[in-house]
Amino acid sequence: RGFRIVAVLTAGLIGALVLTSVTSVEAGGASTSSSVRLGRSPRLPAGAAAVSSLADTTALSVDVVLQPRDPDGLTSYAEAVSTPGSSQYRHYLGERQFVSRFAPTQGAIGSVKRALVSAGLRPGAVSVNNLSIPVRATAGQLASAFSTGFKRYRVGGGRIAYANTTAPQVSGSVAPYVQGVVGLDDLSLATPASRHSTAGGTSAKAKPDTATGGPQACSTAVTDAGDEGSHTTDQVASAYGFSDLYHQGDLGSGQTVALYELQGYGASDIAAYQSCFRTATSVTTVNADGGPLAHSGVGEADVDIEEVSGLAPDTHILVYQGPNNGAGGYDTYNSIIGQDQAKVVSTSWGLCEPSTGSAAAQAENPLFEEAAAQGQTIVAASGDQGSEDCLGSGYSNDTLAVDDPASQPFVTGAGGTSWSSLGPPPSESAWN
Repeated sequence: RGFRIVAVLTAGLIGALVLTSVTSVEAGGASTSSSVRLGRSPRLPAGAAAVSSLADTTALSVDVVLQPRDPDGLTSYAEAVSTPGSSQYRHYLGERQFVSRFAPTQGAIGSVKRALVSAGLRPGAVSVNNLSIPVRATAGQLASAFSTGFKRYRVGGGRIAYANTTAPQVSGSVAPYVQGVVGLDDLSLATPASRHSTAGGTSAKAKPDTATGGPQACSTAVTDAGDEGSHTTDQVASAYGFSDLYHQGDLGSGQTVALYELQGYGASDIAAYQSCFRTATSVTTVNADGGPLAHSGVGEADVDIEEVSGLAPDTHILVYQGPNNGAGGYDTYNSIIGQDQAKVVSTSWGLCEPSTGSAAAQAENPLFEEAAAQGQTIVAASGDQGSEDCLGSGYSNDTLAVDDPASQPFVTGAGGTSWSSLGPPPSESAWN
């Protein structure tokens, strides 16, 4: 298959409801109505077939996502700290500084919590960055609280998904503080962006000996790579010019990389890889929202961990693992950004934008703005399908589409390429 890079940066590596009517409001808009619907109901993928109503007793987890205190100010600051020549360039904020300057006020948080309680829900503790309030409840409780319903649908591959039938409704008194509710459906689940490329593998051939000054593959890896038409990590390092950095002694020491994962990884696989490349990269697991689902499997996370440890072996890797469900993806990003333990964040998971949905995409944006304000670089794979990112997803396969979160304004998209020669530099063409 084609090769997808996990980018690593180091110091040198770089409506109102009045009897019969409801009015929708855009995020942050004021309302004097008794209740307000936020956004719209999720878009069903092509071929989705209604199966039944979702049982009222079904346990669900959602996030009530809050508006930043000053949305425009946050966007401006995120741009300024990222722009050379700006007076704010690289004047990054700490987590407490972000909260005091841009997070919702305690008054706003308290108002939203009281509204949720009045609607029959039991909100959890607000996130570290004060941007979301988790709610664990049954489908029946959520349907009553947000004046919606839930149905079950058969979607691609025969999977049974659920979705809310109308946009969630909240009290008009707190609507200006609420951006949306994430997790009311699981119609589309994030997929790893390097597992099923149709672009084809590279025809490039590499010399077994690629002395880079960094980790070198063992003979078994060299043999396997040759048999499978793939490449070892040291060959990748050579192709992209890491040798100069390695010879300067820069292997990523002192840097921490956070990997966003929605599945577990095989510890024995990582140990075998590090034994082959004679590395001792520190790998720490951080479970977000209870960790990955039991049936999530392994594979993508293994690849991500191995690439970072093979390319920048002296880094510390934090593997943030969350469940691949309605709210799990958002919660995993929120943990990485809210905890602010890594200045380099890499993800190879995503969805084409129509599959992501407007509520989830809008909820992510303030998180990524916070990351920029804190000096966190987020690099995301742009997907396997080039300019037709929805290909195979059931959403407008014949139209132009891009991948979320690579398409987010404060995320750097890393595109997939195929090599015809390894160089350095490699001769490569984009997956399109």
